[in-house]
Amino acid sequence: VGLLRNISGICASAHTPFIAAASPRLFRMDSWQELPNPQDLQMIVSNPAYASWQSLRESEDARYIGLTMPRVLARLPYGSE
Repeated sequence: VGLLRNISGICASAHTPFIAAASPRLFRMDSWQELPNPQDLQMIVSNPAYASWQSLRESEDARYIGLTMPRVLARLPYGSE
């Protein structure tokens, strides 16, 4: 979180976005394959252990940070088969 805070400050100065892949550990998962399992993500990030994360999210410079997750295939694409 400290590194993201520093990067967000640099990006704010340059008015340039920073996009990176989020780790599944951010949501207390070992892999993104666990994402469909029922869990309350809001409860996880509301935990006091995430205070620095919440502080980063509330900062002005956080708007320059974008964290992505892997693509999700909701259904197979339409095709000839």
